[in-house]
Amino acid sequence: MVSEETQHNLYELSYFISSQVKDDEVISHVNKIKGLISGKKGEVVKEEMPHKRRLAYPINRQTDGFFGYFHFSSPAGNAKEINDSLSLDPLILRHLLISVDRKQIAQMIKSTQSVSAQEKVKKMMRKAKEEESIFKKEDAVSHLEEHKVELEELDKKLEEILNK
Repeated sequence: MVSEETQHNLYELSYFISSQVKDDEVISHVNKIKGLISGKKGEVVKEEMPHKRRLAYPINRQTDGFFGYFHFSSPAGNAKEINDSLSLDPLILRHLLISVDRKQIAQMIKSTQSVSAQEKVKKMMRKAKEEESIFKKEDAVSHLEEHKVELEELDKKLEEILNK
């Protein structure tokens, strides 16, 4: 039987770092967070480097911050300690640590694939609409030419009738 200490759970940690931190210091702060995770016997699986984003509402009178996230595995009991340590950090405006099960990870991967598939479908739809509009224009031009021919024939017949 697997003990609770050796069983690793998967987690996602999303965070906003204060915009008061200089751009070059953000990386060192991210490394501190990563060190905190590895110090609690965690292993980072995926990392999104923080980028500056506007906040939906002010937090501590700040309107923007650096948003990033980690996917990591860690023993089950250590997540609370990581969460508590992040709560004490004054440079982290907000953070959210959630447990992720394997089905959700598969869904995350699937959703990123479906987004690219959706983009392909949208491209195909745009291309089809463009082709359709081209055909409509060509049809309109040929219809105008036919209409022009009919008018010329009518003019000829009118001239014949009037000249008699």
